[in-house]
Order: sequence, then C-alpha cells, then structure tokens
Amino acid sequence: MIKKAIKRPDVVEYIEFKGKENFKEVCEFIGRSEPLLTRTDGKEYLLLNHYVSDKEDAPIYPGTIFYRWYDFEQDCKPWGVMNKGAFFKRYMED
Repeated sequence: MIKKAIKRPDVVEYIEFKGKENFKEVCEFIGRSEPLLTRTDGKEYLLLNHYVSDKEDAPIYPGTIFYRWYDFEQDCKPWGVMNKGAFFKRYMED
C-alpha cells in the first residue's frame, strides 16, 4: 500500500539585533537577560554568557539575526543566532 507523509514546514520567528534600540526585546525573545556592552571604539554588542561553551561567552553585534522555531518532538521553542546574509539565504520572509 502506498502511503503519503507530510513534513511540517520550517517556520521560524526572528528578530534582528539593532543594538541599544532593541536589545531588551531581543533578550525577551530568547528568554535570557544579557548585558549590552560598548567597545572603546563605540560599537555596541550583546554578550551572550556561556553561549559557546560553559566557559566561553560570545559577543553578538548589530545586524545579527536571532531566530527560534517550534520543535514538535520536544514541544519547545529553541533559538539560534545567524548572520543576516546566511539567514535570508536559508529562510524567506513571509
């Protein structure tokens, strides 16, 4: 007997980090409270504590996309970070 199966489409929610303008909204989006820091040259960045590993933090600069998707198996919304160019190569805006 021939059967059909349907793969649920990859639908993601995303927000572009824009520095001081929306860093609180980004923190709410990922469910973490992270510091907004400024380098000596004036460039702002969000410091994701323990993002790379238990001991390494990751600076995230404006223009970076934070995205999350619904994981049907785990019944949760994990999130990730991707540069803007790579994100829009993979996903189309709705």
